[in-house]
Amino acid sequence: MSKNKESEKAKSEKAKSASSMITSDQQFNGATCVDELNKLLRLRTTPIGMKMFKTREEMEQVPRIRRPKEIHTTDQIVGQAARNGWTVGITMEDLVGAQCGTVIGLHPRSDQWLSGDRMAGGPGRSHSSPGGHGCSGVWSI
Repeated sequence: MSKNKESEKAKSEKAKSASSMITSDQQFNGATCVDELNKLLRLRTTPIGMKMFKTREEMEQVPRIRRPKEIHTTDQIVGQAARNGWTVGITMEDLVGAQCGTVIGLHPRSDQWLSGDRMAGGPGRSHSSPGGHGCSGVWSI
């Protein structure tokens, strides 16, 4: 047998082996698995995910999607998804401003935005202490 055919046979054997590990006749209960993970990890909120779409129309095709009727901060949108279990679709027009859209990739990170000038000024606020803006600076999805 040629080396090429031996290599193909070895790959086929590995694939069969991997397939038998992935699929099995073991019983799997998704709800039980989630409950056990929540207990073990002591999660205090529902984990959520985020998906970017190329167009608003594509996003709006998601089943049971909810769209904001008012302007919100990113924190509020994340809270709606995590606490209420909603699928929430947003665009930059749904958010308070650049500070909320940039952290999730809906607004460009331009030099002007990165300068912090928009957040400086007002009572007790400077470049080193912006304070009082519409979104918190630290959160993750």
